[in-house]
Amino acid sequence: MDSIITAVGTPKVKKGDNVKKGDILISGFVKMTDDNNEVVGRTAVPASGSVIVAAEVPFEKKIPKSYQKKVTAGSTKTIYDIELFGLAFSLKNPLKHLDKSYKYDIITTVCVDEPFEGFDFPVTVYKKECTPYERITAEYTKEEALKECEKAFDRYLSELKNSNCEIIDYSGIFDKTADGYLLTGKTKGLFTQTEQKKIEKQKMKKKKRREDTKDGENH
Repeated sequence: MDSIITAVGTPKVKKGDNVKKGDILISGFVKMTDDNNEVVGRTAVPASGSVIVAAEVPFEKKIPKSYQKKVTAGSTKTIYDIELFGLAFSLKNPLKHLDKSYKYDIITTVCVDEPFEGFDFPVTVYKKECTPYERITAEYTKEEALKECEKAFDRYLSELKNSNCEIIDYSGIFDKTADGYLLTGKTKGLFTQTEQKKIEKQKMKKKKRREDTKDGENH
């Protein structure tokens, strides 16, 4: 526990305490005391406050030895499509000019999008550049695998920052394994806790009786 400031409720931990997921840090039960400062009962309130927990979070990313690599399988072919009165047609039949045994990356740009000269209707001309590709089995080099691990670790750090975490330090070890590569690491950070746990009325009454009993034993 790095710090705890209670706005409403009763703190259940203090700075320096070890806590785990699921622990109640600020209780919604507040003691009611009389003029002699003796506990005469308890009341339930919506607990709130500022809680910062220091934690070490592990990270692991595996990269397989092989993967499916996308490679260009031929030259780029250009096709022009014309749209007129809401109907589109091609100046070339794609089925005749494209090899159907490949998949294609298609980049479409608008060449013309204005009324046709001398006529009062719009004409749109699209340019489609179709590049065939295929996927082949390839193996990662050590440098490629390390780059993939670094990208995954950067995403992981970004997720931590977006989840109310102030990163203090991080470290990692990159190794080659029998079936690929492995990055293991850990991140030290300060996590701001915002989760509130709702307790059903029946459970709240039982919890209140248990805490009242404890108080009675302490007296």
